[in-house]
Amino acid sequence: MTTPLLVALQTSDGLAGVFRDAGTHLVLAGQDTGAQRETVDPPTVHLLAFDGDTGLAYNSFVFGLAPRGATQVKLVGMDGLGAVENGVYVVAIKTKDVLPTQLNWVFSDAAGMVIAQGWNITQ
Repeated sequence: MTTPLLVALQTSDGLAGVFRDAGTHLVLAGQDTGAQRETVDPPTVHLLAFDGDTGLAYNSFVFGLAPRGATQVKLVGMDGLGAVENGVYVVAIKTKDVLPTQLNWVFSDAAGMVIAQGWNITQ
């Protein structure tokens, strides 16, 4: 992969990151998972979830455009790692078979003030 990542997150399974061109791309261990079109204003929320026994520690990934001023992202009630940089974010989750309706996301600024929150993926 030659396009630079705008945000990168080191997990025990390898690097997860995001880059942008005509869409927003999630990259896992050097492999581009494909572009997601952004059809709404930030925050945007996309989900890639693996089911079954993957042998990986992190089985689901949430990514997209972060709202202006966000420096932190978390998924309430889910065990994971997250990073926000350059207007994009990525979260790696240990939970398998995550459904979009299970996502309760919260973006906050450096002082911990909530900027945006919601449920589900965005369209």
